[in-house]
Amino acid sequence: LENKSGNYAKSIEMTRNLKNPDLEDKYYLGKAYLQTGDKIKAKEFFNEVKESKEDFFQSALLWTKVNNELAKL
Repeated sequence: LENKSGNYAKSIEMTRNLKNPDLEDKYYLGKAYLQTGDKIKAKEFFNEVKESKEDFFQSALLWTKVNNELAKL
C-alpha cells in the first residue's frame, strides 16, 4: 500500500474512502496519521482496533502492534 511507499496522505485518503475498513485497514490508517504527526487521529484508530470484539488470529497480532504504537504516544 501507499503506507509502505511513504505516501501517507494518499494512504489516508484511500483508506478513509473504504466503505467497510477492517481492523488491518484501521491499524495502517493509524500508522499513517502517526507518520503525518496527527497523534490524536492515530490514537483514535489504534483504540478502535484495540477495543474491537472481533475474535480471530489477525486481531491478536494487530492488538500487539497497536499496543506497541500506543506506548510510543
